[in-house]
Amino acid sequence: MGPTEVRCNTCLHILKTQNSNTTNLWGHLRAKHHKIHAQLEERQDKKIEEFRKKRPKEDAGEGSSKKRVVFMKDCFECHTKYEDSHKKQKKFDQAIMRFIIKDLQPFFSVVEGEGCNELIAVADPKLKVKHRTTFSRDKLPQLFEDFEKGLQAVLQVKKPLLLKLKNNMFLGIFG
Repeated sequence: MGPTEVRCNTCLHILKTQNSNTTNLWGHLRAKHHKIHAQLEERQDKKIEEFRKKRPKEDAGEGSSKKRVVFMKDCFECHTKYEDSHKKQKKFDQAIMRFIIKDLQPFFSVVEGEGCNELIAVADPKLKVKHRTTFSRDKLPQLFEDFEKGLQAVLQVKKPLLLKLKNNMFLGIFG
């Protein structure tokens, strides 16, 4: 992406911008993401009302056209990504890892696939899809280690039972 391009966090479409102008962004939202556009306009209208209540002298009056005060940070805060430590992000990372393992999917096609990213952007635009090496280098070994510890704990509890069963089988064969 170039310096005059931005990516829509919802559909990942690349848009052109000039001099930090938000017109193309608003047009894209209006044309492609009706619900988000309506939510942002409603939020913006509330902010304008708050602004006017604080500064009634600056309001041009009843007959004037409604001026839009754009606070882009506020408008697009709903697309700020979760931190890695966020509960939902952790749960999502675990779910992706289980999906890859259970369905025997290659890491790169799942986490770097365009379709997967679009699906996740629709499900929750705040979720971050980690890079494939994060899953293969960090998440998979951690999952294996956790599984191994859990299995060892189960075997430690069951060890006396297994020994008794083993001894009974031994005695049954040679007794």
